[in-house]
Amino acid sequence: MQKAEPIALDPLERRVLSLREGLEMAVQQLAAADCAYATALEGIDACLLEWRWVESQFARLTMQLDRHASAVIRSVAGRSQARRKTLLRRLFRLSGDRVYQSDEDAAHILADTLVQRHRLLLMIQNQREFLAGQLFLLEAELARRFAELQAIPLGAGKATEELGRRIDMLQDLADGVIGMTASANLIYNKNLVDAEASILALTSLETLSWRSLAEALHLLQTLFQRAERGLLSVRGIAHRKTVIDETFQRKLATTRQARH
Repeated sequence: MQKAEPIALDPLERRVLSLREGLEMAVQQLAAADCAYATALEGIDACLLEWRWVESQFARLTMQLDRHASAVIRSVAGRSQARRKTLLRRLFRLSGDRVYQSDEDAAHILADTLVQRHRLLLMIQNQREFLAGQLFLLEAELARRFAELQAIPLGAGKATEELGRRIDMLQDLADGVIGMTASANLIYNKNLVDAEASILALTSLETLSWRSLAEALHLLQTLFQRAERGLLSVRGIAHRKTVIDETFQRKLATTRQARH
């Protein structure tokens, strides 16, 4: 019985946790009455640099899973029954693909990739929730500091300059968190569309009981239910996958440029 090549998520999970600790510390430093600006700025820069690494790993693992699943679906489409062959070829626009997996092996590999993708989705979902919480704190702190700025009398140059500096740093970190959230949303949606394609293929094979798998992967349960009811649209998946893949590739190009 074949299995999907495992992806290395443990090191990424540790770095994500480290990034969260750094972000929390940076937010706390900027909210402190005796803010050490040099230390706070160093912390902000460290968080933004760490996010570039985390983001690149999220993207790399997403593409790795996509390649694994797509290869299996191409194999299945190359020698499956006429109805399934047409369905899968329409999804991936396939022609002349080499056959190398039995239906049973294909089903197990697709199931393995879905388990790994679900773990990645959970990690990204938790990160999005964390970022939303930090952004809420930053926006509240910004509102408080702007109120303080308005209350400073004219001519209080030093106090105004110091508060303005804190506001600029808060805004920089808030902008960074917004950028992280937008990137995490894109990577999450890319994984979700890819999972939908894999579920459509898996539920067409009829060689693996996937209902227990669906129960274990709670973020994907709705997609499994829709597949069982025949509600997943090949045309809809193909369109969404084309759009998200193009956006994802543009994001990858931007990320690579930022690292050089």
